[in-house]
Amino acid sequence: MKEKAKQSIEARTKKDFYSTLIKHYLRRIFSFIVKNFNLILSKLPTQIRDASHVLHKYDDLAGSYVKQIKDAYDNPFDFYATVEGNEKLVKSNIFFDKVNEYILKEVFNIMPEAKSYIEVGAGELTTLARAVSSLKHRPQRVSALEMSWSRLEIGRKFANSIDVELDDYMSGDLFNLPLSNNSFDVVYTHYALEQSPHRNNEAINELLRITKHYLILMEPAYELGNKEQKMNILKRDYIRGIPNTIKRMGHKLEKYELLPIGPYGNCPAIHVVKKDSEYDGSLKTNYKICPKSGEELVIKGHHLFANKAGIVYPIINGIQCLNKKNGIIASKY
Repeated sequence: MKEKAKQSIEARTKKDFYSTLIKHYLRRIFSFIVKNFNLILSKLPTQIRDASHVLHKYDDLAGSYVKQIKDAYDNPFDFYATVEGNEKLVKSNIFFDKVNEYILKEVFNIMPEAKSYIEVGAGELTTLARAVSSLKHRPQRVSALEMSWSRLEIGRKFANSIDVELDDYMSGDLFNLPLSNNSFDVVYTHYALEQSPHRNNEAINELLRITKHYLILMEPAYELGNKEQKMNILKRDYIRGIPNTIKRMGHKLEKYELLPIGPYGNCPAIHVVKKDSEYDGSLKTNYKICPKSGEELVIKGHHLFANKAGIVYPIINGIQCLNKKNGIIASKY
């Protein structure tokens, strides 16, 4: 009897020991995760990063794209790119010239009579400003929307340095665009959807909503990529499945092909969607809306005001801050 009792005590002691040990290590692991949460997030796939993390990341990188463009022309260097589907060594200045030529041809010449264009996810305007500077006939309105105020500020200065002044510099959310339906004749993106791999429907729905005639997406091409590109896109968890998303929405792809030149391992494809609407030659003048209430915004001094909602959005250095979080409750403004 005593022997059984002794064995029972030893079993409970052993069980308690392992239970305590497991709890100890769980506490240590949990403590480490809490202390290093942001670091862990930066190493994990993009779909579990929140919008705030992505915004901070790109805001911290502000200036790097302008520097890249300047270096590419001031001191041309060789690097590997995808050219006509093959890996090739090209000069940096030639690479960016070819990209610019393609955007002029496929975006700004797609509809010669178009009066309004916008790049959503415009970054530091290294794509948009250079394209506008090359145009022989400038559309009546060319706008840029980007989530990071810092990138827009640096981009605005870059645009001015090459004698380009855009009509709008807007800081806003791709998934809650502060723009009314059918705001722009042509809407385009250039690697704007890349970091949102599992929100295809939300992003494309919003972009189509503000598009009057053409939506042009130049985004990572998993489906058209070679083995190396597919592996790179999977590893980085970039967006995939754009063609299928567009088809499921009931739209037809007018054009879908790999760009003739792009970064090796992440050469984009162009996806062109034409909305079923006839061109009426009009230019929408009141097109900015409150991202919370959806009502039309009115410019008052250095602010934009949503009268019914009683919300004010600031304009800082010419940049209209139109993210939901930028709104200030001020019903008596």
